[in-house]
Amino acid sequence: LTKRRREVDLDSRYGDVVEHVLSLKKDDTELKVIYCSFGSRYDANQELLSNFFHRLFKVVSTHKNYQMIVSMNMKLFSEDKDIPSNIFILNRVDQLAILSISDLFITHGGLNSIKESIHFGIPMLVYPLETFGDQPGNAARIRFHKLGLSGDIKHDSYHLIEIKIDEIIRSSKFRKNIAIFNHKLQEKYTTSNFINKFEEASSTYFQKLFS
Repeated sequence: LTKRRREVDLDSRYGDVVEHVLSLKKDDTELKVIYCSFGSRYDANQELLSNFFHRLFKVVSTHKNYQMIVSMNMKLFSEDKDIPSNIFILNRVDQLAILSISDLFITHGGLNSIKESIHFGIPMLVYPLETFGDQPGNAARIRFHKLGLSGDIKHDSYHLIEIKIDEIIRSSKFRKNIAIFNHKLQEKYTTSNFINKFEEASSTYFQKLFS
């Protein structure tokens, strides 16, 4: 994990939000922190994201033991005047620091984000923004290695999103699998080694899928 990944222009509210969430987490052992980011290349998917966040926010707002930090351009939510009190939307965050205090990472499935999530032992709920490229394949590998779950960002209902979040947060199997996976990467934490390990057994998975 490079120093460059920490050198970001942070949102002015970042420090206060993190301090608030940490304070709540310290006082409530049942509180769960959800971090959500879809990377920086999402301009062409604003309508898709807006509709998805409407469903996701509904889920989080009904669970008072959830605190969610969203790293996203606030312009996407300009028409949402009533953001739930347990959801914080920040333009830029220190992703590594947020992951270190999180219980779940909702992501589009970019390789860097997956690598960082595994490093901190955080299970993932992957919603690819694209139907091509590496994101759908990464989502399939997350499921295959049981490091989390994935979904359809366009069609997953409020209820289905809620079920997936609840399963990941309640089950210890995902964290255990990530710990095992992470241990295998510790000796050589490089991009090439990570990709090789991440794609291990994928050919077998797809053979079973299409057999």
